Formats: sequence, structure tokens, C-alpha cells
Amino acid sequence: MPERDGSDSPVTAGASPGAASPAAPGWQPVGGAFVASIVVHALLFASLVALHVRHDAPATRADAADSLVLTAILTGEPTAVQARTDDADSQAAATAPAPTPRAPVPLPLPSPDRQPFQAPWSAIPVDVALPPALFGQAMASEGVEWFETTSLAALGGDIEAKILRDYPVRPDAPVLLKSPASIGYPLDALEAGVEGSVLVWFGVDEQGEVVDKEALDGPPRLMEWVLDRVDRLVERPALVADRPVRSWVALEVHFSRASAEEGRARAAAKATTSEADATAR
Repeated sequence: MPERDGSDSPVTAGASPGAASPAAPGWQPVGGAFVASIVVHALLFASLVALHVRHDAPATRADAADSLVLTAILTGEPTAVQARTDDADSQAAATAPAPTPRAPVPLPLPSPDRQPFQAPWSAIPVDVALPPALFGQAMASEGVEWFETTSLAALGGDIEAKILRDYPVRPDAPVLLKSPASIGYPLDALEAGVEGSVLVWFGVDEQGEVVDKEALDGPPRLMEWVLDRVDRLVERPALVADRPVRSWVALEVHFSRASAEEGRARAAAKATTSEADATAR
């Protein structure tokens, strides 16, 4: 039987200290794999860095080139090509025909068979007469009445001649007047005790406008008051065969202080009663 090699014999404690100890056979493959892994990772990292630098360099150069071109366009003179383009655009705009204005589209006319819409309350009559207090100075609605007269002799010769000359037509329906409250009783004259009658005449044209007016007799304060308010007395002009015509009116306007005081007292009592009924409810 052959003898074993001396290298396979175990090392004993009595071996000489200068002899080298052999490495453990299991550690050699592990160390080689570790070194190879480091080398591979280093190469991979170097490749990534090279790719990154290669891609960034052209972009930087392109940005620099774009910046230079933009600076040249903003600060430099227009090129020949650009000038020719601008001139061509100007000539085209000058020679282009003006736009033709469009005709407005006509709105459709309402059908004659279609009735306009009316609100339910449109048929309710509305009193549009303004209250006497809105006519300027303070006044009372009570204590005033008038009577029409057709006596030309009472108006005087000058007025009679003017009426015969300017208002020769005798109407079928005389001028329609509003109520005496349209004149009213001035409160300052009422408190001062001024009362009496005023004789006044005025002419009315076809449109219902007062064209002539004159106060002939009465207290001066009341004459002035009546003349200032005859323009709002006319409701409708005179008519001949339902056709408006020029005509004239003569009035005797009576101002009674007693009637005014009685009317004001009745109005105050009525207002007090109405207020008491509203409070009771």
C-alpha cells in the first residue's frame, strides 16, 4: 500500500513556527467574486457618467446658439428677406378691397292675426291727476268753485273784440275742464283771510293748450294765483263734429274762507277716524 503525501497530514503543535500555514480552501472563491463585483460596478458607473456628459453637452451648446440668435434678432437691423416680406404684406393690405358692409337683417313683423299680450291689470283705470300739493305752493282743495259765463259784455270791449276776431267758431261741445280742486285755495291767503271772486278768461287751441289768458277782476293775490294755474285746467279742447277747434272760456272763480275751513275740518276728522279704525284692527 503506498504511503500518503506529507501535505495531507495535520499540523501538530510541535511544528516549527517559521513554517507558513496554508489558507483555508473555502475563502479563495469568495474573494474573487467580491473583487469582480467591484470592478463591474465601477465600469457601470463610469458608463453612466459618460452618457450623461455626452447628452448634456449638445443641449448646452444648442441653448447658447438659440440665445445668440434671439439676441441678434432683437438688437440687429431687419434682414433683406424680412424687409421684402414686410413690404409685400403692406402692399397686399393696401390693394385689398374694403370689406362690404353687411345689410342689417330686418326683424320679422308681427302677425296681424296675433293680438298683443295685455296684463290683467292693464284694463284697470288709473287716476293720473296729481294732487294739488304738488303744484308748487301749499294749498287746500276745499273752498273753491267756479261758474262759466258766456257774457261778452262782462269781459269788456277789448276782450270781446279779440274773441270775435280770434275765436269766431261756435263749438258743438265746449272746452272740457277739470275739477276746481285743480286750482285750489292758497294756504297763505286762507290764513290771511283773503277771499272773493276772480273773473278770468283764456283761449284754448286745437291741441288743448292755453294760448291767451287774462284776469280781469278780483283780489290781486287770488288773481295771480288763478292765472298761474289755468294752464292745467283743460281736459279736452272744444269740438265741432268731433273735430277739435279753437275756443275760449270765461270763469268766475269763487274763494270762500268758510267753505275751506269746513272742508279742512271734515278732512281732518275723516283722517282721525281712519287712523283710529286702523289702530283698533
